[in-house]
Amino acid sequence: MTYVVMVDLFTLRQRANAIAVIGLVWLVGNVVGPILGGAFSEYVTWRWIFWICLPFAGASIILIAFFLKTPHKRLQPAEALKGVDWAGAVVFIGCLTSFLMAISWGGSMFSWSSYQTIVPLVIGAVGLIAWLFYEHFVPAAPILPLVLLKNRTNLAVFTGTIFMGIIQYGLLYYLPLYYQLSKGYSPLISGVALLPQCVLSSPTTTITSIIISKTGKYRLIIWIGWVLMSLGCGLLVLLTNETTVAQWIFINAVSGLGLGFLFTSQSVATQAASETRHMAIAAGLSPFFRALGQTIGIVIGNSIFQNTLRSQLNDSNNSILRNEADEYSNNITQLGAILSGLPNESQERMDLLDALNPSFHAIWWTLTALALASLILSLCIPQLSMDQTKPVASKDEAAVQDVEKGIESNVDNGKAGNAEDFGKAGTSM
Repeated sequence: MTYVVMVDLFTLRQRANAIAVIGLVWLVGNVVGPILGGAFSEYVTWRWIFWICLPFAGASIILIAFFLKTPHKRLQPAEALKGVDWAGAVVFIGCLTSFLMAISWGGSMFSWSSYQTIVPLVIGAVGLIAWLFYEHFVPAAPILPLVLLKNRTNLAVFTGTIFMGIIQYGLLYYLPLYYQLSKGYSPLISGVALLPQCVLSSPTTTITSIIISKTGKYRLIIWIGWVLMSLGCGLLVLLTNETTVAQWIFINAVSGLGLGFLFTSQSVATQAASETRHMAIAAGLSPFFRALGQTIGIVIGNSIFQNTLRSQLNDSNNSILRNEADEYSNNITQLGAILSGLPNESQERMDLLDALNPSFHAIWWTLTALALASLILSLCIPQLSMDQTKPVASKDEAAVQDVEKGIESNVDNGKAGNAEDFGKAGTSM
């Protein structure tokens, strides 16, 4: 929603500076979050990782209620709720959940050929395809206006944004797991170990945002970002249980720089490629697709890690590990306690550490492949003009008022307009 509000308040170039400010806030969260989460889980309880969010959420609600001023006429709550595509939201969440559940337990809880895996996988996949047709033909206010995907820039950027979300959370989740299992670090130190990425990514976001605002150029920054991301993910394959502190600091820094280059540039690119009436929706879809990728990244990474670890343990020369292959691979969060309970020089411990290396490497190679695919897709992104003299709210005020009247009329009649009308309405919400 922050991105949608920025479309109303700033021109496209000014929006890059606004995203730079968000990058500074992101810096604080990225630095403090992993450390605080590690401290909570180690010294208090992991539940405080969620409880701590409540006061910040409450403060945000109060600040928005008193200080957020929009230049548009406000709809009544009942009118606004009628304009939401509730059916589309339910179908999308249900089908995506079914699809991801099948991936998460395929090969671990159930075999890939079992009906427990195949049925939800097929239902989820077919349901998502049917959802796309539904979104295109039925609702007036679709969750995903497919008209935006007819643009090659939007298609390339949104795909890259999904991949960026997968990579981002793949790193944020499995790097701490690597530190705890392979390196034997505590949860708190594992959070501190993420600092090379977090400290570099946020200032880089701010700097690149300023450059984009001053020059109006984003394409080269996207290319550099994906090159760094591909290199950074590829370098992670060098991580083993014997990697020194200095080595993993420099290895992790590269992907942090890549994230910083991509955070602003991809969002700006899709807005520059969209018509004014669709710009707010395009801006809002960037964090939506990134969050979607983050959700997928955790599930896919877990499936890759579990299946690779099980295969490594089953092929091990250690009979104990072969017998415990299913138990160990299905309970990866307990592997730290298992490793700490084994003598340092025991053969079982050394064999288990050897099995972990290729399991993590499988994830790093997957992230590298996604980064390279995104780099290739980014070559399709043209450099478009970012010169916009007025914010969308000022530029299309008359058009927005007309659309607002149309929305009220459609709501009163219990009908919906078309996807293009909703694109215009997106700037007035």
